[in-house]
Amino acid sequence: MTAPLVSAVMPVYNGERFVVEAVRSILAQTFGDFECVVVDDGSTDGTAKLLEAEQARDSRLVVHRQPSNLGFRAALNTGCALARGELIARMDADDISEPTRFEQQVAFLRAHPEVGVVGSAMQVIDDHGVRGRVKSYPAGGGLAAWSMLFFNSLGHPSVMMRRALLEAAGWYPAGRVGGTEDYAIFLDFSWKSRIANLPEVLLLYRVWGGNMTHTKWEAQEGDAVRLLRAFVASSLDIDLTPDDAIAMRGLARDQYPTDARTAGRLGSLIEKLLPHYVDRFRDSPRDVREIRTDAGIRLWLLSALALRRGSPQSLSLAAKAFTTSPTSLGAFIAKVGGRLTER
Repeated sequence: MTAPLVSAVMPVYNGERFVVEAVRSILAQTFGDFECVVVDDGSTDGTAKLLEAEQARDSRLVVHRQPSNLGFRAALNTGCALARGELIARMDADDISEPTRFEQQVAFLRAHPEVGVVGSAMQVIDDHGVRGRVKSYPAGGGLAAWSMLFFNSLGHPSVMMRRALLEAAGWYPAGRVGGTEDYAIFLDFSWKSRIANLPEVLLLYRVWGGNMTHTKWEAQEGDAVRLLRAFVASSLDIDLTPDDAIAMRGLARDQYPTDARTAGRLGSLIEKLLPHYVDRFRDSPRDVREIRTDAGIRLWLLSALALRRGSPQSLSLAAKAFTTSPTSLGAFIAKVGGRLTER
């Protein structure tokens, strides 16, 4: 058989509630050159029978059953190893892919051979499928890479990536809390390749009580802090303390420094990290501009926090922000105004 261009890889464990809807959203793609590889990680509910029935209806569905419940990473790597496609699309068993997802992502990767991973915006749905807020991610490659220092700038269930890149990395790494395998490998990809996101909503991301992120958030965040420190040390030769990494990631969740000294240290770290990304994307003025603007916004925020606490560090942080990006003050004001409007 001729290998398909795209392999969708979907691990599932006791997913009878949503797995059929997830599988059918893949089989309904407008782009037809794909296979859907589902790895049943030893489910004890009705998942196996449901998948068997779906497989009988569509030969593009490939089902592999693990001998026992070996865990998310093992199921994910098994699926990636079984995949025959040049491109691997991730999919979770409780989400829904929009019909044009593959079509748009394949077109983007064909047009941008330097990009190894492309994700998309995602819209949250609940356990009844009711749509909620949209989760957008940085589109530009420079901003997406820079943003990895503060949060995972790729929505894992939405990504399509080049199999060669994943295989060269040795698949998803071991020794991670369930749910942080993606952050570990995407940090690596953000420095060794190019990453990007499409602004369109191509995935409906289900948030409900059974989500791995919902049930293991604290352990995942602790592991993400360790991953960030290791990445910055190995790739940028900069040492972050655990508190540094916690504070940097906190900026993405409105968990701001509670004292001016921490705000000042964060400002110095941003100033220290920035040249590495500016230099890496020096051939793309747009990427450099977006990185500098984002860094400037973060420095203005830290300046405002220091001012609120009556610290003279506010002036030095403001000076750093202006030097980093003279236009970032307007962007900062617009962002604050937007957040206040949302609330």
